[in-house]
Amino acid sequence: MTQHNTFTVILPAHDEGEALQQNLPLLLGQEYSEDYDVVVIDASSADNTPDVLKQFQSENSRLYTTFLPKYQYQTHPRRLALTLGVKAAKGEWLVFLDPTTALPSEQWLQELTAYTQAPTQLLTGYINRKNGDVKLRAYDDLSRAAGIISKTERWRLSKGGRWKTRLLPGGGYDFIVVKRSLGHDVLKFFEV
Repeated sequence: MTQHNTFTVILPAHDEGEALQQNLPLLLGQEYSEDYDVVVIDASSADNTPDVLKQFQSENSRLYTTFLPKYQYQTHPRRLALTLGVKAAKGEWLVFLDPTTALPSEQWLQELTAYTQAPTQLLTGYINRKNGDVKLRAYDDLSRAAGIISKTERWRLSKGGRWKTRLLPGGGYDFIVVKRSLGHDVLKFFEV
């Protein structure tokens, strides 16, 4: 018998209206046998992000949105946005995902379930942009993932604070999947 887990997908967004318009339909339309929710944190966007979120929220009850006022995120906007997402999460597993990441299929969450079995505590995932293949690394201890998370987040900051990523030599990821009980612990590796 396959164990199914509930997920909360958390997306920090700043001026990502176009990406959300493109990627939210597939994320909200996942063919997943269990319940899941999506939390989007708008970090004071100046584009059409608030309008896009209102449109999707009126059409889909699994979408929750919140707003991060600009004055509150002077030093660590990504970490603060994700912290708000962790607090709003309902799922047993948290997925930290960038709004610009195109998911490979409607079964993405269902496929992740197979990798969220004990002793796994955290996954990092990379989606190949050419063929949609997903590469996952499972960690049974948060300390084993600390280096790759810190390295990837430092790379993000070096690229002007954009929240996008790419495969880095020796690692990198497009998304992180972590047990909810460890959500805040993972965030200490962001923007260091």
